[in-house]
Amino acid sequence: MSAAAYLEQCRAKQDNYRGLSFETITAVGSNAAITHYRTSPATNRTVTTRHIYLVDSGAHYSDGTTDVTRTLHFGEPTAAERDAFTRVLKGHIALATAVFPPKIKGNRLDSFARQFLWSVGLDYGHGTGHGIGMFLNVHEGPMGIGWRTYPDDPGLEEGMFLSDEPGYYKAGEFGIRIESIVRVVKADTPHRHNDQDFLTFKVVTLAPIQAKLIDVSLLTNAEVACLLPLHNCYRHHFDVMVIRNLNLCLRCDFIVCLYNFDNAEYNYDLDWLNAYHETVRKEVGAVLSAQRDQRALEWLMRETVPIARLA
Repeated sequence: MSAAAYLEQCRAKQDNYRGLSFETITAVGSNAAITHYRTSPATNRTVTTRHIYLVDSGAHYSDGTTDVTRTLHFGEPTAAERDAFTRVLKGHIALATAVFPPKIKGNRLDSFARQFLWSVGLDYGHGTGHGIGMFLNVHEGPMGIGWRTYPDDPGLEEGMFLSDEPGYYKAGEFGIRIESIVRVVKADTPHRHNDQDFLTFKVVTLAPIQAKLIDVSLLTNAEVACLLPLHNCYRHHFDVMVIRNLNLCLRCDFIVCLYNFDNAEYNYDLDWLNAYHETVRKEVGAVLSAQRDQRALEWLMRETVPIARLA
């Protein structure tokens, strides 16, 4: 409970803050296995070095609404935790980099995020993504990404904002979720079927994905490099995540568009992760430097060190 309160204090210091967009989920160990856990004095647990810590949080700002989840471990995660986390991450990347025709409905994309869990007999019980309002509802339709169809889903269109949030939950032990906001944008494709532009996603949320929870042997090189310097990054104005010690303060300031890699040239997982983390370092690091928050800046630098490829 104190972690949630501290996180809200950090957010309140940011420009244009108007309040939380939903009640913060801050869950340790077995509490994290409860998908929509609500913090209470009866179930409250201390953040330790022995258990996974999951935090799902967001806020309203006058220029946007945020929703983000990160899963952390402050000790040494087990092999099972690392395996599950990495499969969730691979699904997160697969959805974030999917290319699809316009007006496709979200249920057609849901399996992109689940495939690496399914391949070993695992799954999660919630939807993979929901629409995000602009200083409105943090869960806003009519579109979404899930195994079920949304009754009024018009199909995905350029400019929509959704969440990308696969997870895995082992009852009584731990829970994992990685959630970022993504924006629907035009994809750069070599062909235009029926003279139409295809679409893809650009990641908006900037927050480290903890390296110690990743089993690099399960990643392709390009999945890791998407967490190396972004030579071809285009910057717009919307959302940045400001990291503070134990966790994160959200601030709506920048959209940073990650470039898409050619799979023939890059081995996707490692490239994605390293490029993403380079962007986090640059954009969030600048905010922390301006705020003179040296402790948070040092934490950010440690958490975004590029991950080396396996020999």
